[in-house]
Amino acid sequence: MSPPEPVSTTLLRPRHPPREMRLGDGISYYCESRLLCFNTDTAAYTSRPFGTILSTADPVSVVFRPTRRTPAQVVCERIPHDAPLSWFGAPCVLVRVRIGLPVVGNPTPRPFSLLALLPLRRVRDTPPFLRLGTGFLVAHRATVRLTSSPARGELVIPYP
Repeated sequence: MSPPEPVSTTLLRPRHPPREMRLGDGISYYCESRLLCFNTDTAAYTSRPFGTILSTADPVSVVFRPTRRTPAQVVCERIPHDAPLSWFGAPCVLVRVRIGLPVVGNPTPRPFSLLALLPLRRVRDTPPFLRLGTGFLVAHRATVRLTSSPARGELVIPYP
């Protein structure tokens, strides 16, 4: 029998959005990731905490610019794309960003490259969470384990 494949596990906590934002009685699963940014005040790269939700309804991940005024700007590489892109009516560009997901038992986040839509304007009534879409799960061969009682989840990603 071969040894188990090495994996990282990220714990997902349930997040209950306000009643007026729900389509039904469902919940979303959340973790705090790190997003690579450039601090214009100090001219240095840094990472900042960014709320992240598992969003299997989105084929491509979605990243938002920080909503508060901050000298930290999201570092993103624009990916050329011919077709117009949008998310909930907001025009978008396709970008690649760098994130770090928390790992159980390790104080250092695991780095990932994330292909994502970046809306060019604010999307009304949408909290600015980084949304991990299905494309991320497929690209990294991730397994999602969810339990309902108590509500919790795990994002299990094998190492390459």
